[in-house]
Amino acid sequence: MALVSLILVFGILELGIRIYWGEYRFHNSWEVNRNLFRSAYPAEFHQQLGWIPIEGYVGDANVWGTHVTILQDGIRANSKESIPISREEGDLILAIGDSYTFGDMVSDHETWPARLEGLSGIRTLNGGVFGYAVDQTYLRMRILDEQYRPTHIVMSLIPCDILRCELSERTAVPKPYFEIVDNTLVLRDGHITEKPAAGNGNLLGRTLGYSFLTHKLMLQAFPEYWLQGSQRTTQVHSDGAAVTCLLMKEIESFLKATPSVKKFYLLI
Repeated sequence: MALVSLILVFGILELGIRIYWGEYRFHNSWEVNRNLFRSAYPAEFHQQLGWIPIEGYVGDANVWGTHVTILQDGIRANSKESIPISREEGDLILAIGDSYTFGDMVSDHETWPARLEGLSGIRTLNGGVFGYAVDQTYLRMRILDEQYRPTHIVMSLIPCDILRCELSERTAVPKPYFEIVDNTLVLRDGHITEKPAAGNGNLLGRTLGYSFLTHKLMLQAFPEYWLQGSQRTTQVHSDGAAVTCLLMKEIESFLKATPSVKKFYLLI
């Protein structure tokens, strides 16, 4: 009788917390939180950058619950119409940065690149990527510039992006980083592989992770144990600010060598 009562109470609490958080999917919450690729972020592996938004993704089954449309090269659409990307004559704006540029928490037409396109009347490509550091943003700018030859580039960054330059791994996913050698930036990206980070084989996680109540309680009480070996972040140096300053000089040199870019804007 006591066991039945305990199961009933647990079931009521499980239902209550799911209603409170709006979580009605039946899946292993422990498993999808183990790293970026297993999470509800629409991300895929990229050999040079670590990760980019996954091409072809459409819908709201994501961590934000907003409408997200991803076009080729991981570029986010600016509207529900999902207009194909093509390089036409005239001006073209490339927006790059982290989640602020990508548009966490908002739908396609609500991001600032989408609003910029509407206000300026100039086609704008949203090349922002959630979780990016300044180094990844710089490298993605170079890749997308070669692909689309924008006439204007708007780069957005926040303080966290500078600190992320000190990491070789974030959310258990490797990322490129720069080291300073003789006052020169040296790119380190040989460690980037598609092989997922090893988890801890946690029996509790594999079983009780299906309970959203258990997942929330473990995150609050024992987060290091619950996610050990998964949400791993690896810091390789403490020169984030210095690396960022040198990257700004690299951008200056890039702009001088790229006459197709008429204007460059830094949004902080």
